[in-house]
Amino acid sequence: MIDSVVARDQSKQLALLSLYGQRTQRAYEKYKKDLKELQAERKANEEAEQEEARLLFQLADTQGLTYNPQKDGFVFSLPQIKARTDRHHRRILAKRTETDYRKKNNLTEITRAAGKAA
Repeated sequence: MIDSVVARDQSKQLALLSLYGQRTQRAYEKYKKDLKELQAERKANEEAEQEEARLLFQLADTQGLTYNPQKDGFVFSLPQIKARTDRHHRRILAKRTETDYRKKNNLTEITRAAGKAA
């Protein structure tokens, strides 16, 4: 009898706890989603700024000028921008040499066979 009275009295409390738990979980998921969206937006903005800084550095370098990224409002250091520029151009060269590399290492047949199998 006592157990049934306690269960009846506590059922409202248990229902409220469950409701609060669900609300907390939904709020957590919403804030987590919002955070991921903000992080993705910030990353995209940073990527765009790095690309702009790279292009401005290239312009100054081709004109024989010294580039100061802080004058354009960037927080990136000149060594960071130079490293990005170097990596960008090495990537372009690597893509251009891909066919030659395949021929040199006899990978053209393997590549064709893999394409047919897929």
